[in-house]
Amino acid sequence: MNTSPGLSRDEEALLSLHKRTDTLARVLVVEDDDDMRAWVEEVLREEGYEVRGAPDSLSALVALLQETPDVVVTDWKMPDMDGLQLLAALRRCNPQVQVVFVTAYADEPFLKRVMHEGAFSCLSKPFPRRHLLAHVQGAVICSRLAGQRSHPA
Repeated sequence: MNTSPGLSRDEEALLSLHKRTDTLARVLVVEDDDDMRAWVEEVLREEGYEVRGAPDSLSALVALLQETPDVVVTDWKMPDMDGLQLLAALRRCNPQVQVVFVTAYADEPFLKRVMHEGAFSCLSKPFPRRHLLAHVQGAVICSRLAGQRSHPA
């Protein structure tokens, strides 16, 4: 039985898994639109994530050198370097960090390309809060599982 209005069983399961994690998941939000970045950050903080924001890819790379997040939520088209270039840099430095793209320019070729290059998922703007949370929660789970595989107990 679905306890939250508008959520699928899969989304409910992801919420349940997220709420049982021992430590706060860290999310870096990379978005050049200040209002969009603030909204994504707020939604994630309200859900209990530790969130850091970056207005562009270069600021994101500086943030990544200071602290490794579990998930990066990034726009595709930004003024300095695009989200695909950021994804490539992330893959070289820390392959277990999961990347969720958010873009107003998603088409079939782009979706195939980001998935082929290692993104966790892609959301087309505008998107509802529950979709953002479901994608980020799934990415956190994958990131943590990848971290466990690379650091066996």
